[in-house]
Amino acid sequence: MYSFYLIMQRIYENFMFPPDQSFTVRLEILENKPYTVLTSHKYFELALLENYCGKHFIGNNIVDFEGTQLVLLGSYLPHSWQYSKKLDPMAQSQAILIHFFPDFLGKQLLERPELKPLNELLFKASKGISFSGRTIIMAKKIMEEMLLATGMTKIAMMLELLDILVQSDTIQSFSSSNSDIIDEGQKISKVYDYVFQNFSKNISLPAVADVLSMEPASFCRFFKKNTNQTLLNFIKEVRIGHAAKLLLEGKFNVSEASFLCGYNNISNFNKQFKDINGLSPTEFLSQYQLKRKETNTLSQLNTTFSTSTKVLSDTSAMNTNVIGILLPTLERSFFSSVVQGIENVLNGNGYSVLLYQSKESFTNEVMGIKTLIKSGVDGIISSIALQTSNYDHFHSLKEHNIPLLLFDRIVDEIRVPSVRIDDYRGGFSATEHLIKQGCKRIVHITTDQNVPIFKERLRGYKEALAQYNLSINEELIFYGTPSLELGTECIQKLIENNIIFDGVFAMEDYIGLGVLKKLKAYNIEVPEQVKVIGFANDAFGTYGNTVLSTIDQQKVKMGEVAATMLLKMLKEEHYDRNTPEEIVLDTILIPRDSSQTGAFHNATI
Repeated sequence: MYSFYLIMQRIYENFMFPPDQSFTVRLEILENKPYTVLTSHKYFELALLENYCGKHFIGNNIVDFEGTQLVLLGSYLPHSWQYSKKLDPMAQSQAILIHFFPDFLGKQLLERPELKPLNELLFKASKGISFSGRTIIMAKKIMEEMLLATGMTKIAMMLELLDILVQSDTIQSFSSSNSDIIDEGQKISKVYDYVFQNFSKNISLPAVADVLSMEPASFCRFFKKNTNQTLLNFIKEVRIGHAAKLLLEGKFNVSEASFLCGYNNISNFNKQFKDINGLSPTEFLSQYQLKRKETNTLSQLNTTFSTSTKVLSDTSAMNTNVIGILLPTLERSFFSSVVQGIENVLNGNGYSVLLYQSKESFTNEVMGIKTLIKSGVDGIISSIALQTSNYDHFHSLKEHNIPLLLFDRIVDEIRVPSVRIDDYRGGFSATEHLIKQGCKRIVHITTDQNVPIFKERLRGYKEALAQYNLSINEELIFYGTPSLELGTECIQKLIENNIIFDGVFAMEDYIGLGVLKKLKAYNIEVPEQVKVIGFANDAFGTYGNTVLSTIDQQKVKMGEVAATMLLKMLKEEHYDRNTPEEIVLDTILIPRDSSQTGAFHNATI
C-alpha cells in the first residue's frame, strides 16, 4: 500500500475563482479508476463524498473509507480520493467540493475574537480533519442547497456551514506531519505569484528560478514534477487567459490586449491564442458577441490558468424548440419507453429533446436543472429522483419562465401539471390477483424512499388484503433500494427466518426478477409453491423459463400524454394555475406463468 503511495505524482493546482465569486461550490462524479496523482492547492477544501467506498490519500496518510464522508483539508495539503465501488448500485457516487480562502470576507473579520474557534479549526485542517454523525447530516443539507444558491444567500450559507463545523464534537485529525509536503506547495505558490505579477513583462527562466534560490536546471525539474507542465507553457496559459478576459471586457482591441499581456508580435499572439482556445482572438470575440446577442444576458467568464478559457452563457430568451427531459435513469425500460412516447409527439411538432439523467441522485438532479436552464430549453418534463426531498431547484424554474411537467413520480410540494398512473389501483390489482390465485401470505417488496407512487402501491396492497379479510403482517413487508439484489435478499431473509409465504408482489419488475432467481436457487417451484407478480411490464419479464406476471403502466402512452400537455402549456400565456391539471392513466393487469396455476401450496423449507 505504501509503496503505491510513494510513486504517486504530486501536482500543484492553481485556479482562479470567477470574478463574481469569493469561493466555489461544485459537484464532481467519482469514477472507478486508479488515481496516481496527488493534487494540492493554496485553497482550503471541504469535501462531501457520497455513496463512496475506497481510500483517502491525505498528506502522508492512507485511510480506508466507505459511506458518506466529510473532510476538511488545509492549504497545500496533497490529497486524492481513490474510489473503488458504489455502496448503493442504484445511486451515483459523487462529491460536493467547496474551495475557499479563510479570509473570503476580508482579513479583518477573521481577526475578530468571535472567530477564534474558526481559526483553531482551520489550523487543525493543515493536517486534514474528518467529521461524522450529525455534523455530516447538517452539512450535507446546506452543501446541497449551496449548489443552487447565489449572492448573499450563498455567503450566509457558507457562514452557517463553517459554524456547524466549528461546533462539531466529532472531529478527527489525520495526525501525521505533512510539513515537508506543504512546503513544496508553498514554493510553487511563490512561483505562481511571481508570474501573475510579471506576465506582461519579459520573464526569464533564471529570474523565476531565483525566486526559489535554485539553479535553472534544478528549478525546471522541480516545477515539472509538481505541476506536470513546463514553466513556458504555464506562462503562456496565464497570458492568454488574461488576454481573453481583456477582450471580453471590451476595453481593448486585439493588438492592445496582445501588448498588455506580454506579446510584442501580433502574429505570435494569434498563434498562441488559438493554441489555447481553439479559435483566433477575432473568432473568439465574434463567437462571444453572437452568443451574447442571442441570449440577451451577461456571460460569465471562468478563467482557469490550468485549463483553457471557457465562456458560459445564460438562458436564451428566445424559443429554441428544445424540450429538456430530466430522468432518474435510462437503464430502466420504463423511462426509455416514456421518452419514446415523448419524442413521438415532440418530433412531430418540430421539437427536439435534451436528455439528462439524475441517476437517482439529488445533487445530480440539481445540476440537471441548472444545465437545462443554461441550455435554453423551452420547457422541462421530469420524474423525480429517489434521493430528492428538497424541491427548491424545481421551484426556481418559475423565475426563468420555464414550464415544468412531472410524470410518474409526483409530489404535492410541486404544484405543476402532471401525468401518472393509478398506482393505488395497480397495487390493489396485483395483490387481488394473487389472492384470487389462492395466496394468503403475500410478501410485498417496496422502497424506503419517500416517493408517493410506491406508497400508493403499498396502500393498494394493504387495502386489498383488508377487503379479502387477510391480515396485514409487517414481517411480510420489506423495504430497500429498488434493484434485482433487493429481490434476492428478501427471499433469502424469508427462508433463513423460516417465514411462511405463498405469494410475492414486487413493486418493480427488476425486484421480481431477483425474486424468481432466488426462488429457483432454493428449488422452490413457481407458481406451484410461490406465485410472483411485478410492476412495470419491462421487456425482460417475458424472457426466461418463468414469464413474470406484471402490471402494465402504459409507458409510451404516458410519454405521449406528457408531451401533449407540455405543448399545450407552451401555448398558454398563464399555464401556472391554482389547481394544475393532472391526468391519471389506468393500469393493466397482465397475468403470466409466474402467478397462474391450478394447484396451491405454501412455501416452507
